Amino acid sequence: MMISTPMAASATTISDAYGISADDTADKSNDKSDDKSDDKSDDKSDDKSDEKTGIGGDLIKDEIVESGQLNVLGITLDKDMVKLNASVDTYKTDVLQARVLFDNYNPENEDMAWALTDDQKLQVAKSIRWEVDDESVAKVSILEGDASNTRAVITAVGRGKATVTVKLETKDNVWKSATATIYVTEYASDVEYNQGDALFYEKHTYDLKEYTNLIYKNDKLSATAPEAEKVTFSDLKLTGAKGALSDDGILQVKKADSSSTATCTITTENGITKTATIKFGDANPVTKIEIKTPSDKKMALDYGKQGKETGTIEIKLIAKDSSKPTTDDIEWTSKKVSIADVETKSMLYGKRTDKDESVKNTIIATGDAVGKTTITAKTTSGKKATVSVTVAATPDNVTIYAFDGSEDKGYSTYSGKKTTMKAVLTAKDKPLPVGTTKLKWSIEKVDNKADKNAKVSGKKDIATITPANLLTDPDNGVTVKVKVVATWKDNGSTETKEDTYTLALKQSDVSDIEILSKDITGDAEKAIVGKLPTKKNAKAGNIYIGNDYNCNVNAYNSAKALDNALAETIGWTVSGKSAEINENGILKPIKAGKTTVTASYVTLDKSKAKTKAKLNKKTFTVSVIQNASEIALNKTEFVVSGLKATGKKNITISAKAVAPNKKATFTIPNDGWKILAADKDGKDISGSITLKKSAKKVVVTVPGSVPAGSTIKVGAYTDTGAVAYAYIYVTNKTSKVQPKISVEGAAATEPNKKGEEITLGKTATITTMIDGHSNAYVNKKGTTYFYEYEPVTYTVDKKGSSVVKVDADGTVRTLKKGKATITVKTISGKKATVKIIVK
Repeated sequence: MMISTPMAASATTISDAYGISADDTADKSNDKSDDKSDDKSDDKSDDKSDEKTGIGGDLIKDEIVESGQLNVLGITLDKDMVKLNASVDTYKTDVLQARVLFDNYNPENEDMAWALTDDQKLQVAKSIRWEVDDESVAKVSILEGDASNTRAVITAVGRGKATVTVKLETKDNVWKSATATIYVTEYASDVEYNQGDALFYEKHTYDLKEYTNLIYKNDKLSATAPEAEKVTFSDLKLTGAKGALSDDGILQVKKADSSSTATCTITTENGITKTATIKFGDANPVTKIEIKTPSDKKMALDYGKQGKETGTIEIKLIAKDSSKPTTDDIEWTSKKVSIADVETKSMLYGKRTDKDESVKNTIIATGDAVGKTTITAKTTSGKKATVSVTVAATPDNVTIYAFDGSEDKGYSTYSGKKTTMKAVLTAKDKPLPVGTTKLKWSIEKVDNKADKNAKVSGKKDIATITPANLLTDPDNGVTVKVKVVATWKDNGSTETKEDTYTLALKQSDVSDIEILSKDITGDAEKAIVGKLPTKKNAKAGNIYIGNDYNCNVNAYNSAKALDNALAETIGWTVSGKSAEINENGILKPIKAGKTTVTASYVTLDKSKAKTKAKLNKKTFTVSVIQNASEIALNKTEFVVSGLKATGKKNITISAKAVAPNKKATFTIPNDGWKILAADKDGKDISGSITLKKSAKKVVVTVPGSVPAGSTIKVGAYTDTGAVAYAYIYVTNKTSKVQPKISVEGAAATEPNKKGEEITLGKTATITTMIDGHSNAYVNKKGTTYFYEYEPVTYTVDKKGSSVVKVDADGTVRTLKKGKATITVKTISGKKATVKIIVK
């Protein structure tokens, strides 16, 4: 299946695609009119090539991004890892497909094409840029004919690892980006097995790849390296030992001693073989573990005290033969790594030559939490010992911060508007978890009386301050002092620290509010559009995960005149866990569901001698949507075989969400299902195909008038920006699948029914005939193929997959000696088998 970036072919500029005014897009760095302007410095800064990195389209204008008018959730790649082989042309290149994800994508103007063409001009997609961090490993280039820059060819250069980045960028920064890791291998000239002085022991498991090196002209490479070609292990022969060896080199030694011997065959992907000789020793297992430090098997750490963040465990291993070193390995674990963990996870003592059985490890308080955890040391032979570790976090100071993280003691808010504050415990300026420290919040008294202007609630590090609706001095405002007292135990004594934050309160007086009904400018957050409802739980539309939304409002003063300065007096809360909102009204979707947003404001009633204040609330409900960034079709290839001239065939294609999860939301609108159809000569026959469409399914009716050799490309364009394609091949009738095989360039013949013999290290090629006719494609348009006879796939049986591998074109590569069965299968299900014997 190919997933393609949505392109609006008729939208040749950002303004066409998004309805942005011409003024917003007129200043383009590649516009010749800009080059003639009087502002030479701007022209030069836009034209400097060194301000662009990589290859691809033009930079996006900063003001377009900052305005929030481009509703782009992000950019993704269809693969996060690519493996290439610089030695084989077939595996030397691969294509990465980038997708720009929109939250307001409309597929109605989408044009289908056999491949991406110059007609697709969506400005955002044309601004995609690509780069690779190491061109000695791989190079990146735009796929030929892809004017949209959404597909790039990655070409292997030399062995190693590189990172390819696709991005949308402005002049000054990268706006959206995604990466893929590229591993490039080269075929080695030889392979070696080198166990050195190491010996293998019974009841141990070993990875033989760790002792296997691929040999090149100037260096070696461990077979464990990600860029190493695949090596296969086979033909394990044991004498005086018991064990098992997997194809990928995992050796399980069940029984062995120094008199035991073993050999196996190592085969590289390129067919080079080597016999490995495996050496064993006499096992000397641990019979007991003694804990030397701490002697009482208890350890106390303190993340807040210098020198107390770590501790040392020392154990003594008592081996079966005390005159020799143990051959056991040790695995260390922590029950709760958020409290404390070990510095060294594994100790391979089976490789030691000394007889000192004293083993030390460092325990580290991680600082994420306090409490108790258990550290366990376990040997290969199953012996284990545990130490109980208790971690505290003793502070030496406490500081109050405003909700925005500011320590500025002059933060201000308004009557009736709740605000949050955070107490941060530190030791030597290092932040600590709260742990067992008790925090008590209060509002300091005024003239020995409780301050009526505000109250505070909070038991741990977060407190909510609720100002009174009517302040004691509404004309001039008041200040309240928020205090927190931290209390903890240190060596049996009680210690305290406190901090005070002076919070300025201003009187709020708002007669009414409404959400801004116009697009915001100057902010990256999207505006929620529409009038704030007066009735409870009215619906205000959808918000999408991946964007933040600005709930800025129009506020009206007591004279019912618009006064936007009052907008900051509004308090905001949300229900449930689907979204979060801060005190400035920035709404962040978290997970799919519904949330009720509450806007609260204070209105003063001065109609009587004594002023009264009322806290008013208006609420609205939004649906939080997780858009599907990727969809999959039930099948990507279908066949209509042997259709009679007077007949017809219905093909049902359905779609489902794949990423970011299967429950993600999408709809394929009526105009989102599209087709292209052509006969083998390229003549358009789309008009003869009919579609019955629904939100996630389409029925394609192929009439008998469509000749063999035709291909129908079906595109599913969702309202969330995800796209998937399927292909329907119209072919002649398939009665019999007839494979032939050619070994090392010899003439192709029918395969031996008992098994076609191939020498290890050699290759073969399978070709397929359908009812006596070649099934090769008869035409190609872009990336789409046309077949008069059905295409086939080649697969290897599970056991045989370690013996041979077969490429999509039928090339068979040998991996080790053994037997394999290759199945040749058409789309319609007709099949035949080829048996292989690798000698």
